[in-house]
Amino acid sequence: MTEKIVVVAGASGVLGEDIANALLNKPNVQVRILTRPQSVEKLAALKDKGAEIVAIDLEQSSSEQLASALSGAFSWSQP
Repeated sequence: MTEKIVVVAGASGVLGEDIANALLNKPNVQVRILTRPQSVEKLAALKDKGAEIVAIDLEQSSSEQLASALSGAFSWSQP
């Protein structure tokens, strides 16, 4: 089965960290965490577990930077 990239924003908070940890325990899931540059250090434990950390300021970033951060991510929509 192909590994899916799942993007999580807000993983430096309690709920986001719980979600990221749950996803890291799933087979065939690569977790990519979007975080503010000043919060990168808070995510060391998740990085050690295999999460990819992307420092990005969602309010200041260009659409190209955001598109790059989301590139290849799994998406789902309900009809």
